Amino acid sequence: MSELKNALRSGDVSVIGSRQFKDFDEYLMPRATFDTHHRENRLGLAVETSATSYLDERFERLREALDETARLAAAGELPDVELNDKGLKITPLDDATPAEADVPTQQVYDLII
Repeated sequence: MSELKNALRSGDVSVIGSRQFKDFDEYLMPRATFDTHHRENRLGLAVETSATSYLDERFERLREALDETARLAAAGELPDVELNDKGLKITPLDDATPAEADVPTQQVYDLII
């Protein structure tokens, strides 16, 4: 029974007529409707439905970000970064944990040990 419960919760098993445990496919729009909307470009999605177009757009955004980073690095305007003939040096982050957090952390470690 516990395995059946787990399978119901995961969606591996469905129950006909159930609202909570219905088949996942019942949540989807019918295939014919999807095909029609897709062909007519009426899916109303906020992203491209073509993998090629989506990847092209993402690569373009990545290229722009990399170009901007390279420009800032060359101008020495990246915070906590030094770029010279020896390479790239990034200043390590400071410990942002407040001192008050160390007390309960140590108390928990003491309970474990």
